[in-house]
Amino acid sequence: MPSIETLAAAVRERINYEEVFSMFLTLTGNGRERMAFCVFHQNTGTPSMSVNVEDGLYHCHNPECGESGDVFTFYQRVRSLTFVEAVRELAARTGVDTGNTDRPVRRAAESDFELIRDRQMELLNQRLAANGRAPLAPVEQ
Repeated sequence: MPSIETLAAAVRERINYEEVFSMFLTLTGNGRERMAFCVFHQNTGTPSMSVNVEDGLYHCHNPECGESGDVFTFYQRVRSLTFVEAVRELAARTGVDTGNTDRPVRRAAESDFELIRDRQMELLNQRLAANGRAPLAPVEQ
């Protein structure tokens, strides 16, 4: 089994940073630097998080937050994972062999879809509330 550092390096070579950040953020703008509403604090109506989609880095410019890091830190925080779990999940998403035969690495599946859907609903309701509108109720299936 490769070391976690080796695995992380292999993931960095293959990962599409924009795709990972876009799972949880609505990125605006063009080029390498994008903006988004920060998912780590209550937003005030102005995007405060900058995301570098070429280097896989992010930083919240809100002085009360200041959250920053790389794609692994971001994924770790939004998914409430350890660093090792985040690297393994991202390795599975990018097709990097983890060499882990005793425990299967969970691939993107229905639970990931549900997580993304719920997060999008939360972000939409935050924007609606910021504009004085009533939140939307989740659609029951």
